[in-house]
Amino acid sequence: MRPLALTKVLALPLSLVALAAPGAAWADDGTGEASTLIVQRVPGLSPDQREEVREDADVDFVRSLPLPDTELVEAPEGDTEAALRALQEDPSVAHAEVDQPIFALGTTDALWGNLWALENVGQFKGTAGADLDIQAAWAVTRGAGQTVAVVDTGVTATHQDLLGQIDSDDAYDYVDRDTNPQDSEGHGTHVTGTIAALANNKLGIAGVAPEAQILPLRVMSSSDGGRLSDVIQAFDRAGRLGIRVVNASFGASSTSRALQDVIAAYPRTLFVAAAGNDGVNVDAKPIYPCAVPLANVVCVGASDMNDAPATFAKGATNVGAQTVDLFAPGTKILSTWKSTTSYATAEGTSMAAPHVAGTLALIFAQNPALTATQAKAKLLAGVDRVAQLAGRAVTGGRVNAAGALRAPTPPPDADEDGVADAQDLCPATPDPAQGDGDGDGVGDACDPTPNPPTVTVAAPPPAPKAPAVAQLKGLSRAGTTIRACRRGERRCKPLQVTLSFTVTAPARLKLVLERQACTAPKVKRKGTRKVTRKPQCRYAPAASRDVVALAGKTSLVIGPTVGRTKLAAGTYRAVLQLGAQRASVPFSVK
Repeated sequence: MRPLALTKVLALPLSLVALAAPGAAWADDGTGEASTLIVQRVPGLSPDQREEVREDADVDFVRSLPLPDTELVEAPEGDTEAALRALQEDPSVAHAEVDQPIFALGTTDALWGNLWALENVGQFKGTAGADLDIQAAWAVTRGAGQTVAVVDTGVTATHQDLLGQIDSDDAYDYVDRDTNPQDSEGHGTHVTGTIAALANNKLGIAGVAPEAQILPLRVMSSSDGGRLSDVIQAFDRAGRLGIRVVNASFGASSTSRALQDVIAAYPRTLFVAAAGNDGVNVDAKPIYPCAVPLANVVCVGASDMNDAPATFAKGATNVGAQTVDLFAPGTKILSTWKSTTSYATAEGTSMAAPHVAGTLALIFAQNPALTATQAKAKLLAGVDRVAQLAGRAVTGGRVNAAGALRAPTPPPDADEDGVADAQDLCPATPDPAQGDGDGDGVGDACDPTPNPPTVTVAAPPPAPKAPAVAQLKGLSRAGTTIRACRRGERRCKPLQVTLSFTVTAPARLKLVLERQACTAPKVKRKGTRKVTRKPQCRYAPAASRDVVALAGKTSLVIGPTVGRTKLAAGTYRAVLQLGAQRASVPFSVK
């Protein structure tokens, strides 16, 4: 096959930084947990009852906190986890949690101050706030449970800031035809670090989604070249594996039917493409896959630390009001490099694209049930719109990870063609054009009889009906257990619970998650007799949220975190309330 003119969309690295491996591991108190706990009691406990709560959990009072019925207690060394569990199971305790450490600048990573794209405080003469607002995004999620495929020059999987972040089971090298996509050039490792470098490990940098995994698929060699056939195989592999986000920091100047077909074959996967560094308008002079006209392609231009279109030592970012979806930081981007302890500063739309791929990993981690078009809509709705970028991209804005997580979820789009089901003329068949040649209300893509509609005499309009009163029906549950995975638990599979219910008319409901707490059996002596008091169990609210539902069936996904509330281990029930109507189902959290 004739080699395709496929190149990385990158300017040369500006500088390299080599860091020595650390001399000692970061030590804690020996337990892996803090020794102090924050405890909120149920209201109305007497001093003796408060002391009984502490004695049962074997903790000591430290001081009261300014919140009502809240205090700081200390657990014996090495017993923090047991004390926390005892407090959480005590019905006299409303909430208990570890008194967590906090870190200046968001992480303990040695080079955090250089990561202006994540937190811009004006370093390098930039504009404060021209960044991804990553601190607020990390308060919601850090990308756990998500995998991003990086189709590039491979990766240095042994890099100190990427240990445990690489999915080596499914990785593949299409250049050397083996399962070890080692990066001898640096470009792929740089992209990988921007997406998912470890955070808070006191080394180097942090990625946008530091708890996500990376699937490296090597299609380019150190000579900057690649073949279209390899890209098609890599895209197909990512799609077949169910990967939701693919980063493609490369481009070609000519279109390809095969490339478009493989992207179209996986509408549940978002392909994030770099816009290019030629300083041209790609609406008129397209670059691919950026310009592939499909709803599951996200094209990314590069912005600088002052929210202006980026210029590089050799070139400038491409723009396009119809083709480029949004901008992302792409100048002076520090990330991991090809040796195990090195870091490099590089620039280009190659560096902008992984900021968007990492943000999409956060979006899918927040709600794995989203379709690709819903996730893309949240991404684009959450941008910071900037005057300097207006008219140069579809959104006229720069990616904001926190804004994307806050953006409302668009209505369902079952065929993922970018048209909501309610307006889709072919809701089960992808048809972004929405053509209807015969005007019968059925789209051309699915119309079995494309004939003009029959003309009929309109009947008089019916008398107006009274507004329907919503009725709650059929609350059911898919899954019984919620489980979160700690970072590094490679064999752990996170679990979620999906609730499904039906309302007969549009309505606003309240979902309340109630946690079961049971008293321990107690033995009391009455004279010569021992009397055992049986355990008593009750449910108490642990978290809640409002739910807006259209008429028909609605599904809700519940994970280990609801809003800002982390669900502790235990037995729960989900209670759905609609006025006086109430329905509930049980589940558990591990």
